[in-house]
Amino acid sequence: MTAFVVHVEHIHVLLWAGLRDPRLGALRWNTATVAGELQPETASTVGQMLLDENIASVAHLHNEPPAPEIYKYRPPAQRGWTNVELLNALHCYRYQSCEHPDWEGSEAQAFTEALEARLIHRLPGYSSGPWAITPSSVPSAARTRGA
Repeated sequence: MTAFVVHVEHIHVLLWAGLRDPRLGALRWNTATVAGELQPETASTVGQMLLDENIASVAHLHNEPPAPEIYKYRPPAQRGWTNVELLNALHCYRYQSCEHPDWEGSEAQAFTEALEARLIHRLPGYSSGPWAITPSSVPSAARTRGA
């Protein structure tokens, strides 16, 4: 499979996913040199960083100079995405952006890890199981059958 630069709508959706639940507070990530935060007023800057990273990865794979694009955030055309669909889109973005030597430790990598953690915590049933499992712990499926 050939790497490609994701459509700006893909970036819009990722940013929307990070912005959509303000009760959890701002999505934050850290690298050795950057402390990032996604807020409505930083969405275009964060989106530009994500797009630049994707472009750098594809350029590296094709041994071509990167062709910069200007990014400006806007809410996505569709907003009914499930957390599973958003995780899939995030994994696509990461796959398309991780092919150059500067990915490890990059702000884009840290952003994807922070968004992935947030989306996983939103999955239905994520919090219903025990935090720590002991010999007396019972899986939720077994608890449901026994009721």
